[in-house]
Amino acid sequence: MKHWQLSGSTALALLLSSSAALAVTPEEVWTNWQAVLSGSGALTGGATTRNGDTLEATGVTWTLTNSDDASTVSTVFDKITFRDLGDGTVEITLPTSYPFTLTGGESDDPASFNVTTPTDGLRMIASGTAEATSYDFSADTYGLTADGFKKSSGEAIDLTIKAAMTGVAGKYAVTPGAGITGIDSSGKAASTTIDVVAKEPATDTEATFAITVGETSGTTKGTFVGQEMMANMSQALKAGFMVDSTSNIGPVTVKGNVVEGGKTTTIDATLGGLTSKVAIDSARVDYGFAITGFDGTVTGPDMPLPEVSSAFGELAFGVMLPVAMTDTPQDFTMLFKLADLTAADGLWAMFDPGSQLKRDPATLILDLKGKGRWTADIMDPAVQDQAAPPLELASLDLPQLLLKALGGEIAATGALTFDNSDLMTYGGLPAPTGKITANLKGINALIDTAVSMGLIPEEEVMGVRMGLAMFAKPGAGPDELVSEVEFKDKHLFVNGQQLQ
Repeated sequence: MKHWQLSGSTALALLLSSSAALAVTPEEVWTNWQAVLSGSGALTGGATTRNGDTLEATGVTWTLTNSDDASTVSTVFDKITFRDLGDGTVEITLPTSYPFTLTGGESDDPASFNVTTPTDGLRMIASGTAEATSYDFSADTYGLTADGFKKSSGEAIDLTIKAAMTGVAGKYAVTPGAGITGIDSSGKAASTTIDVVAKEPATDTEATFAITVGETSGTTKGTFVGQEMMANMSQALKAGFMVDSTSNIGPVTVKGNVVEGGKTTTIDATLGGLTSKVAIDSARVDYGFAITGFDGTVTGPDMPLPEVSSAFGELAFGVMLPVAMTDTPQDFTMLFKLADLTAADGLWAMFDPGSQLKRDPATLILDLKGKGRWTADIMDPAVQDQAAPPLELASLDLPQLLLKALGGEIAATGALTFDNSDLMTYGGLPAPTGKITANLKGINALIDTAVSMGLIPEEEVMGVRMGLAMFAKPGAGPDELVSEVEFKDKHLFVNGQQLQ
C-alpha cells in the first residue's frame, strides 16, 4: 500500500508539472502569432491591453507585397483577443469583419473590398509552449462574404462572393526560431459552397455562379523565412525555407449563367475530384495535380453551336526537379496525362460533317525520367536571366509516350545517355547513346481518311507515304508500323540504316 501511495503521488506530481510545462499565456500566443504573420507579410500596429484574463491587440495591420510589381494587399483587424482559459490554454477570437485594400493594380481592378465571416460554433484554442505552440480549430459552419468592391477612383464594382464550409476542423503547430518559423498543419471541411454574383450595368450583363465542393482535406509542413528574404528564392532556400503541402478535393459541381442584353449563356460542369501537391526545399521542387471525371457543357444563343460539351477521364501533370547545384547528376521526372478526352457530336460536325473520322476517346501520355545536374544556382535571379539554362543532361528515359486519337495510335519507349564532353557531333548538343522504339497503328487508314476529306491533297499523299517508309517498317499486325531510332558510336540509325 505504501508503494502504491508513493507511485500515485509521483504520477500526480509528474502530471501537474507536465501540465504546467505545457501552459501558454495570452502574451506568448500573441508573440507566436506575430512571428507567423511577419513571416508571410509586414505586420504593423497591434497595441496591446490586458483586461483581466484577456489580452487585446488592436489596430493590427498585415500587408503582403508582390516583389515583381510592388503591388500590395493589406487588411486591418480592429481587435484580436487572447483569453486565458485557466488550464494552460488560450482562446483566440478574431473580428467578424475586416477591410482589404489593394494597390498597384490596373485601373479597372478592385482597390478595396470588405470581408465578413459569419460562423456557427467557431472555436480556436492555443496550447503547448511558447517555443512550440499548437492551435486547434473547429466550426459547425464557417462563412466568408466579400463585397463592397471599389476601384481606385472610388467607383463601385457590383460583385459579391459568398462561401460557406461545414464540418470544419483542423490544427496547426507553430515553432518560431531565429529568422525562421516552422509550421505543421492539417485541416478538413465536410462540404463547401461558393456563390458569385457580378453585374455590369454599362453592358447590361449579369453573371451568377454556384459551386459546390465535397469533402476537402489538406496538410502543410514548412519552414518559413521573412518576406524580405523571399524576394530572392536562392537566399530563402539557403536560409532554410521549405514547404511540403498536399490537398484533396471531393466532387465539384459548377453551375453558371451569364445574361447579356437579355441573352443567357449557361455553364454546367462537374469534377470527380482533384488532388495536388507542392514541395520545395534546398534540394528539389516537386509539383503535381490530378483532376478526374470532368464533364462540362456550355450553351448559348451567340455560340457557333447551340451547345458545346466535352469530357475527360483524367488530366494530370507532375514535375520533380533538383534545384541545387551539384557535382553529380540528380533524378528528375515529368508526367503529362490527358485520358479519354471526348467531345459532343455537334463539335465534331463543324470539321467532320460526314463522320469520316473515328470519334473514339483521345489519350495523350508523356512520361519522362532522367538524371541531370545544374551547373549554376538556378534560383539566383542573375542566372534566371541567362538565355540558356545551365543544365548538363546525363540520361533521359522514356517509359511511355502514348497518343491515341482519330483511330490512330503512336506508342514509344526508350532510353538515352549523353556524353557532355562531345558537343560537336550534334551541333552543340551532348552526343546521345541509346534507342527509342515507336509503334504506329492505323496511320495509313488515317491518311486515307484525310485525303478523302481534302485535308491532304492527292498529289502530296505519295510524299507522305514515302516519308513514313523512310523512318518506319511494317509491324506484326495490319496497318502497323515500327520505327527504331538508335544513336550508337556517334552515328544515327533508323531501323538499322545509318543516316548520320
